[in-house]
Amino acid sequence: MSYGEDDDAWDLIYEQTRKSLAEDPVQSHLGTVGDAIEARVKQCLKEAEDLRKATFYGPALTSAVTAIELMIRFLLLRPLVSGAFLSSEWESILADRIGEGLTTRDRELIRAVLRQWDLDITVVKLANGKPLWQSLVDRKVGVFEKRNRVVHQGARVEDSDVEIALECARVMLADVVFSIAQSFGFTLEKTGTWSRIRRDREGGGWSEAHFNPWDPIEGKAYDLPSTRK
Repeated sequence: MSYGEDDDAWDLIYEQTRKSLAEDPVQSHLGTVGDAIEARVKQCLKEAEDLRKATFYGPALTSAVTAIELMIRFLLLRPLVSGAFLSSEWESILADRIGEGLTTRDRELIRAVLRQWDLDITVVKLANGKPLWQSLVDRKVGVFEKRNRVVHQGARVEDSDVEIALECARVMLADVVFSIAQSFGFTLEKTGTWSRIRRDREGGGWSEAHFNPWDPIEGKAYDLPSTRK
């Protein structure tokens, strides 16, 4: 092997090793907090649906958007940034943008972080064909803006606004969060939980990876329910 070929081979080995090291903290984060956060997300969506049926549209919209922000913060931003290479720039992002809970900054950051992992949230569509991301962040009609008007200005919203927010949350969970979970090796369809990954081995048999479930909001261990819905 010539010097140049040897160089190329080491570059390939380095990139593969670096990718593996980067993915480990992502998997560890999601495997640890995924169950607790998904449970909170689904509880928020159930409350939003119940409030919608009772025609409390403002609180319903607020609950649906809370579900979206939980997913962005705990199932997208934090794990994906933890898997990036922590240069001083990334360390600053972790300390200043995530630690302080600035949700506006979260939204600005999420597209760039997802692109780092070859995921383009701007191409994800709702059932009506409208882009998910635009439906979330549009400064006039986006669900984030409407939620802010409800919370800070006492604005009124309609049933159709709640319907869009719920659709955004469901698509975010199914087409973004669960897609990322699959990309990082999670087997939710087999194990029913984030904290256990079951892999089939070539030639038969299987192996499992386990994580200790943790609720990052309560700051304590999370007890898994007997069934996952």
